Amino acid sequence: MHHHQRYQQQHQQQQHQQQQQQQQQQQQQEEQQQQQQQDEQQQHHHRHHQQQQQQQQQQQQQQQQQQQQQQQNNYCLCLLLLVPPQQQQQQQKYHQHQQQQQQQQEHQHQQGLVLRQQAAATCTDSA
Repeated sequence: MHHHQRYQQQHQQQQHQQQQQQQQQQQQQEEQQQQQQQDEQQQHHHRHHQQQQQQQQQQQQQQQQQQQQQQQNNYCLCLLLLVPPQQQQQQQKYHQHQQQQQQQQEHQHQQGLVLRQQAAATCTDSA
């Protein structure tokens, strides 16, 4: 009987050890899951950051285009009327939507041509 009891105790201890190991494994799994979540968050953050960079680049391109337009306008004082400040604001408001941006630029370009012709006419008149 005494021998049998000792065997039971040993067996219980073994079971207990196994349980502890299982718990440790679970903890490890949870840590791994947390790490994965962190990775995903970082990737998402990185992607978001990239999007912001792209938008900034778009804005820079727009500003360059506007500067070019203004430089061209300087060859005749009348042509400064060409780019109303209101239009510039609209363009920047739409910098997230590329399609609208393109349409607007085309629209602005056409308007610019008309205004330029008119302005050129008034320039030659006043000259």
